[in-house]
Amino acid sequence: MLKDTEKMIDQATSEDYRFLFVERSGNKKTGIMSQTYTATCNGRDGSCPHCPFKDHGCYAENFMVNENWKKVPLSGKNIQQLREAIEGSKKKTDYLRHNIAGDLAVEGTSQINKALLEELTDIYSKNFKAAYSYTHCEINKRNLKLVKAAADKNFVINFSTENTETAKKVIQAGCNAVIACNTISNKVVKKDGLTIVQCPATIDPEKNHCSTCGLCWQKDRKVVVAFPVHGCRKNAAKKAGFLTDL
Repeated sequence: MLKDTEKMIDQATSEDYRFLFVERSGNKKTGIMSQTYTATCNGRDGSCPHCPFKDHGCYAENFMVNENWKKVPLSGKNIQQLREAIEGSKKKTDYLRHNIAGDLAVEGTSQINKALLEELTDIYSKNFKAAYSYTHCEINKRNLKLVKAAADKNFVINFSTENTETAKKVIQAGCNAVIACNTISNKVVKKDGLTIVQCPATIDPEKNHCSTCGLCWQKDRKVVVAFPVHGCRKNAAKKAGFLTDL
């Protein structure tokens, strides 16, 4: 990293981020659960510039999620307003899914915004039993350290991967990994030294929900959770060619 870029990342704040807080969602996949969306003032995808799914089947491009997300840059809450909304909520649930859409990156980079993550961790640790999310930020020492510190306070962030080699790197570093795939041959797969478990909500969404599962907010999880591509944009993701079969 160039010194100017390092300085910019180190000095990044949460000021330019905006949030939508959903007190109690009935989303079919998550079940009854509090949720957030994140964007920056410059655009809805400002917080996730390097995600491989961008324009290639991102589930946030699905209609309803997209409709909610595109409102966030102009009408979303700032970090203090998010704190106040959560603290004042009488309908919030015990667990929170952070970022139905959005990520934690310093705008224009693949590095986690330290100030943003620390503020979110403080808010969530005081108001929920646990919060969880996913990130496509770079898997490096800096980001791994930040994610571990958040997990210690029950904000569990899963590194999103697209192959077993990358997922294994995350697990060996002591963090949580999930893997997006074209297909998975069984509910539990042993591959490349990993135990990979298919997300229960993708097996039977009528019976299984994030709110009753808890795998993704389980700290120090040794299994990798697999998400076969789904939603109305799944064919775009498959066509992009970066996903594998498990």
